[in-house]
Amino acid sequence: MSDIEKVDLESKDLVAERVERLKALFPEIAVEGDGSIDFEGNVQSLAHFHSSIA
Repeated sequence: MSDIEKVDLESKDLVAERVERLKALFPEIAVEGDGSIDFEGNVQSLAHFHSSIA
C-alpha cells in the first residue's frame, strides 16, 4: 500500500491569477491600497489598448 501517490486536491485560484496578470499588463487599473481592479474607472485605458492592437 505504500505505492499510493498522494495528489494535491486543492484547485488553483484562477481569478486571482488573472487579476494579477491584468495588473501586470495594465498597472493603471489597480486600485491603490486594496489591490483590486477598477474596471469602471479604467475602461478607457483598456479600450485604448484594444484599439492599438486591432
